[in-house]
Amino acid sequence: MAMPLHVCDPSLQLAIESSGTSASLCIGILGEILVHRSLPNTPRTAASLAPAIQSLMKEQSLDAQAMAQLAVTVGPGSFTGLRVGIATVKALAFAWNIPVAAIDTLDAMAASAIPFCEAQIPASHTTTLWSALNAYRGEVFCSRWLRTDGRWHCSQPSIAQANEIWQSQLLKDAALSLVWVAGSRSLMASDLQHPNIRFLPHEYAQPSVESVFQLGWQAREAGTLTTWEQLQPKYLRGSAAEVKSNHCR
Repeated sequence: MAMPLHVCDPSLQLAIESSGTSASLCIGILGEILVHRSLPNTPRTAASLAPAIQSLMKEQSLDAQAMAQLAVTVGPGSFTGLRVGIATVKALAFAWNIPVAAIDTLDAMAASAIPFCEAQIPASHTTTLWSALNAYRGEVFCSRWLRTDGRWHCSQPSIAQANEIWQSQLLKDAALSLVWVAGSRSLMASDLQHPNIRFLPHEYAQPSVESVFQLGWQAREAGTLTTWEQLQPKYLRGSAAEVKSNHCR
């Protein structure tokens, strides 16, 4: 059993990742995660996520006065998962009167993947990293990161894109340099192969709450925290129901 944390000043961050079919949360201080919990892969609501947070804080003898900020993935991802996480964080941020770090889901995936890529290739090599999630309906949510001169930068922020277009971009990148993909292999057509396209291990195919936590502290240092009123999901496109409704008009 973890030992209770004894914190007097508001210096903790609670991070939540619920953009997919599962959810996880962690609490830490000054960029160091102290306690972590993965939640059962069951249907979730904001009402069901809150008790898990309360239980974790009670186990660690923490109260709201110890919290300095919250961090949550805002999308893209599952409509239900994003709504649950954001609604929970909005309620907590309002009740505790603390700011929020709004974390792009694909940025969180890239943050996990970049250290893995760095360990595989010399620092001087140019390489590309794609974070990708299945958006269904023949599309992917994707973002592109490029390393040149030993530095990484996002060359294409998160978008929803037709799968065929995304795969053609992968092939163009692979013709110039090594390409890493943080995402499921099922996103690629089985007959589409290239020696320069490499998929990261399965654990990098989804965002981790650890990366959400680290990006949350980076947002604090960069001065890019937001308020509960300004916190909004990044769906990138309408839901299936909205698309169907528009087609029927």
